[in-house]
Amino acid sequence: MPKVVERFRSAIAALGKPGRSKTAAGPADSAAAPSALAVVKEGTCRSELETIFHDAGWRLIVEHSIESALQLQRREPTPVVLYDRDLPDGCWREAVVSFSRLSPRPCLVLLAQRPDKNLWDEVVRCGGFDVLRMPVERDTVIRTVSAAWTIWRHQYQRS
Repeated sequence: MPKVVERFRSAIAALGKPGRSKTAAGPADSAAAPSALAVVKEGTCRSELETIFHDAGWRLIVEHSIESALQLQRREPTPVVLYDRDLPDGCWREAVVSFSRLSPRPCLVLLAQRPDKNLWDEVVRCGGFDVLRMPVERDTVIRTVSAAWTIWRHQYQRS
């Protein structure tokens, strides 16, 4: 177990090193930079996520419903899924469980207005990865997506 923790720490440290491209990452770049699927409604949070991902040189795909997001995820698996807790078309618990049953399993991050430890515990019990407070903050998004992407990559992209 200590080796896993050490590899994770070194991988996270490497993400912040200079020399990373600031251009938008495409599908061919998925091994070199994080990519995510965001299931969010139009508005400030979506715009902020798009800006953060663009500035980081990461790929972000935006969907508006759980159904279209699950279909896309089955066709083109994305390592990280950002899901808005307050979407009008469904229960976030069911969405987290649905994504956690996919293979490869994405790291799902729930976006919530008022996250707390109980919500985080419930997200993890349902198969999710983490919870982010909305409105999102750049550094927190970068840190959370980087960690999720690194863990996913080490689970599914072993060399």
